[in-house]
Amino acid sequence: MKSFCTLSLKDNSIFGHLVEFFLVTKFQSRGSQHDHGLLWVANAPIYGLDSNNAIENFVDKYISCDNNKLAPNLREAQTCHHKKTYRKKNHAICQFNFPWPLMEKTQILEPFPMESLTLSKRIHLGEIIKIVFEELNKIDL
Repeated sequence: MKSFCTLSLKDNSIFGHLVEFFLVTKFQSRGSQHDHGLLWVANAPIYGLDSNNAIENFVDKYISCDNNKLAPNLREAQTCHHKKTYRKKNHAICQFNFPWPLMEKTQILEPFPMESLTLSKRIHLGEIIKIVFEELNKIDL
């Protein structure tokens, strides 16, 4: 991953001109290595300064959740299979809350201003979210 980012600093990457990057390599409990990183892309829209729509369109140019665009072997590797080890203490729900509902395009979701929601409305929204996750957990991927 570091080589990819270093190369991208020298040339135009698939993300445009990469100004800087920060990477952390971690190992899961079973020893699987993976990276977390931040990429600073030249001329990228800035949250709070540019419109949410501009940011969403920028992200959608580079990132997709459409598994059909992946090669079959990559699709298999990128899909949560609800392995028994993912469920803590034999609970039926995946500890990572998969599957998550997909969106057709990137959307910046702003939290509801809590002061504008009554207690009954907050409770109602919590119940809806619980129902959505219960239904998603019934899906066998």
